[in-house]
Amino acid sequence: MHRHALPLRTPVLVAAAALTATVVLTTPPPAAADDAATYEPAGKSVDGGASAGDATGLEAGDWKDTIGLTGTAEGQRWYTVKRTVDGSTVRFAAAVPSGAPTAKHKVTVEAFAGNTSCGKGDSSSAGGGHQPIVVASAAAGAGDSDECVDGDAITFSVTREVSEGSEEQTDETLEIRVVEEPTAKDAEQLPTKSADLPEKKPSLSDPEELPAGGVSFDEAVSLDPGAYEGTISPGETQIYRVDLDWGQSLDTVAQFAPVTAAQATAFDGEDVQTSLVTYAPSRAVATDSISYTYGRLNEYSSPELRSTTPFVLYNARENSYGTATAVSSAGPYYVVVAAPPVEEGSGAAGADLGFTLGVAVNGEVSGTPDLGDQAAVIGPDLDGGSSGWLTWVLVGLGVLLVLAGVAAVLIARRRAAGARAEATPYGGYTPPDAPQDYPQPYGGQQAPYSPPPASRGERPGDGW
Repeated sequence: MHRHALPLRTPVLVAAAALTATVVLTTPPPAAADDAATYEPAGKSVDGGASAGDATGLEAGDWKDTIGLTGTAEGQRWYTVKRTVDGSTVRFAAAVPSGAPTAKHKVTVEAFAGNTSCGKGDSSSAGGGHQPIVVASAAAGAGDSDECVDGDAITFSVTREVSEGSEEQTDETLEIRVVEEPTAKDAEQLPTKSADLPEKKPSLSDPEELPAGGVSFDEAVSLDPGAYEGTISPGETQIYRVDLDWGQSLDTVAQFAPVTAAQATAFDGEDVQTSLVTYAPSRAVATDSISYTYGRLNEYSSPELRSTTPFVLYNARENSYGTATAVSSAGPYYVVVAAPPVEEGSGAAGADLGFTLGVAVNGEVSGTPDLGDQAAVIGPDLDGGSSGWLTWVLVGLGVLLVLAGVAAVLIARRRAAGARAEATPYGGYTPPDAPQDYPQPYGGQQAPYSPPPASRGERPGDGW
């Protein structure tokens, strides 16, 4: 009896394993705690140089450093990037968390080829609203001087400027993205202008549930065009990604729900400054002039925010001003919905602010450059990001099917072995001295078993 009892355990254990795997993998990850919903910088750690002469060498990719207080030696960092493709466009974006709710920070990035300035960009959380991330970017390449186009290396400085609220500054994590965009073989044949952006806004009709967004660019949750309904609390950041091809534009609208009477009482007249900002694959701000990305939510106002990118044109990189120069490469575009933290003890803390998000991709795929065997963007992995809870469900179902298949095979083999065991040996005739035991399955050996693989309204400042 023992020879039959022991093999029977295998299918039971496999079925139990399948059930366990299903419970673990098809259950969405737990909701982030309040203190985990704020923006989180990501990248490999690096120490920037204190001057151009000792600039730290970086390759294209994502990096993290620490930048000190305004006016100190640590308040400016220097880096240098060597080109891997002749004549390429090198982009550098620096981001810091915006900090305390009343702080107004400003960061400037400037690009150099030797002693020649290739341009600079700055950004600030000062003005009509709040963004969870203060981003500044600069680039060197097409449309610049010969030194900036042909130089073997480009040096970048990141400077924390004097601004209102500086007394609230602390050392901050500096998030850096470096990308290199190769030169197209057919650049002169590609379009230099696009059609006007459509005035019609994305539809907000028939919204489906909005998945929880990521808290970093790396964890951005993929969205398809459509309407979504969700909530956000003061202090939270939700990051999504939408892939754009050449010739396309991303248009997003966030309509916030009116504040309830209970919330208005709790807020005690305090505004919540909501924001909706779009970033390019390089992490540079990518909002067009028709955008109004900040609004004040209170008992009298429920803002509708809009963030629209220009059409993706290869030759836009030659523009000398504006965000169009950042929208010159196909790839993931990041939509950041945020509500700033409120003062400690505020009745607005922890409030669920409802909103509907509309997402539209406009334009036909066109103007695709001939880049040879080069990727459109060299450096960081642009295929990252999360598709939210659906990924977990699909992975769980896949594991369940694999395990169920293994269990079915083992059960079938067991039954076949049993059938052979029940048949009388020797073709139905049993010699008197023949053994009476049934033959063991698989020639007396245990069947082989290999476990299956185990399987988130105001425009930006002119500096943007």
